[in-house]
Order: sequence, then C-alpha cells, then structure tokens
Amino acid sequence: MKILVKNIRPNPFRKIKSYPINRENVEGLKIKIKKTSFWDNLMARPHPKKEGIYQIAYGHHRLAALRELKIKEIDIPIRNLDNNTMIIMMADENLKQDTSLAIMNETVYAVKDYLDKELAKYKTWEDIKKSKSHLINLLDVKRPQEYAPLKKNGVGQTTILKFLNGGKKKGVWKQYMIQDALKIKEEDVKEIVDKKAVEVFDKHYTAKQFRKAVKDYHVPKAKQKDLAKKIKKEKIGGREIPKAVRKSIKKKPVNDPALDKLEKTFDAIDKYADTLRHKISGFRMQMEDLNVTQINGAKAFITLTSLMQLRKEIDDLLNINQTQQIEGNVK
Repeated sequence: MKILVKNIRPNPFRKIKSYPINRENVEGLKIKIKKTSFWDNLMARPHPKKEGIYQIAYGHHRLAALRELKIKEIDIPIRNLDNNTMIIMMADENLKQDTSLAIMNETVYAVKDYLDKELAKYKTWEDIKKSKSHLINLLDVKRPQEYAPLKKNGVGQTTILKFLNGGKKKGVWKQYMIQDALKIKEEDVKEIVDKKAVEVFDKHYTAKQFRKAVKDYHVPKAKQKDLAKKIKKEKIGGREIPKAVRKSIKKKPVNDPALDKLEKTFDAIDKYADTLRHKISGFRMQMEDLNVTQINGAKAFITLTSLMQLRKEIDDLLNINQTQQIEGNVK
C-alpha cells in the first residue's frame, strides 16, 4: 500500500529517548537507498486512534533515512497488528540488527512496562481467566492468591522471556539477557551501578565483569561512565577489567617514598599470598587423596598449622589494607 512518509509514526513501544537513532546507521542506509532505491522492508499498522496515520513495527533507522532523503511516498505492507505483535516484531528486529547491550536492555524494559500495564487492567486472577487474556499462558500463577504479589511487584524474567519467545521458554531470546537487563536497572536505581556506564560495553561478559568490579571496589556511580569509556578505549579484555578498575581507584602518593614503598610491599605480599594459597590447597588435596587425617611428627604438625595461621593473617592484613584504601579513595 502506498502511503506518505510524513504520515508514518514510530512504534509506540519504542522509547526514542532511551534508545536514540544511531547516526552512523542512518548514513549507511541513505547510501544503500540511493544505490538501489527503497525496498518495502518496513511493516506498519493503521494508527488505532488517528485516521490516515500509520505506526511502523520496526525500521526506525530506515524511516529516518527516508525523511532525510526527502522521499515523499513509499509502498509497504500494512497489517492490523495487535500490541503483542508490534512489540515482538520490534524486539526480534532489534536482536537481529543490533546486539548491543543497550538495545537489548531497552527491549526488555519495554516488554516489562507493557506487561505490567496489562496486569494492572485485571484486579484478580479470575478476571484474567474470564477475559482469556494472553497473560494466562505467560504468568506462572498456580493459585489465585499468588496473583496479588505478582501484580504488586510486576512481571519477572521468566514471564518476559516467554513473551519474547512467543510463549516458550526457549528461543532466540536467552534467560541471561533478561536477567542482566533487570539487574542493571535495579542497581542503577539503587545508585550502585551506572546503567549508561555498563552499556558502554557491547558484550554481556565484558559488561558483567565491569559491573562486578565497580561493586567490589565501591567505585562511585558518578565516576563509572568515564572509567568504562577509558577501559573500552584501551581495549582491555574482560578478564583484565577487575584489575583495571582496582588500579583506577588507587590513591597515588604525591612525593611520599614511604607510602610508595608500603604499596609495593603489599603488592608483593598479595602475590606471595596467592602462591601460598595454591600450595596449601595442593597439600590438603594430597592429604585427602591419601585419606590422611592426622600427621605424625611434631615438625610436620607445626608446619601445617603455621601455614594455615599465616594464610589467615595475610588474608586479614590484605582485607584491612584494601578496605582502608578503598574508603580513602571514595571520600
């Protein structure tokens, strides 16, 4: 069906402010459209309230490119799509076109917001069953009394996952995608982690390492985004991120050789402690393999107990130093 570009609106569930248009993508699409013209690779529905206006399910970058190229009219399929289909089509297209963490997170938040609003329409579980709502197959409710706390707290990761995968738990959307998105938002609200800082990273593993590190080392939320950009720019691998975060919060002494020497001493103790832990663990494993419960000889007994005590003292010393150092840096 031929429609005017000026009459096309975004998907109502797409939050443009949270998930802005990527200029690089738009410029690339403009080049392609100039070369091959525009194909009908958009899907839209009639606006539910405004006659002559249409809402696209996906393809917001393509729409931006069309407008910037001043193309007035296009021929695309128009379908009577319900809200569920509009969200799922948008989600699947997002996952196919852009697997960045930010995009996946915003998709999860859009689904949760939609499902929570759907829940609000029904006072009881019986009301949902009478209405034959799609929620019946999504919600993990076995008894009517389970509905009230669910409605109060909103849908969880399992319900969101089933919705995105068309009512099934397994599909293109994975549990960890939903779980991470919800956790990041929760920690952002609690001022523990900066959501935008975490989303600087493209891969889930890298983002997860950064998230854990800034929590472990109590990096202030206000400083996390700059730190994330620095780590990404330096192309630090996921496994090295905790070390990079730790180094970033160290309070460097100014013209103080004594503090510098103390810092090096603690680094040396840290390395020695790791070696000691491995040796003690290996020694204990050998004892277990040989079913040894007691050691004959005073020297052997004293050696083992001394090692164990030394390990404890080193752990305590390192923990105290690390805590003091962190507290000093965050003040």
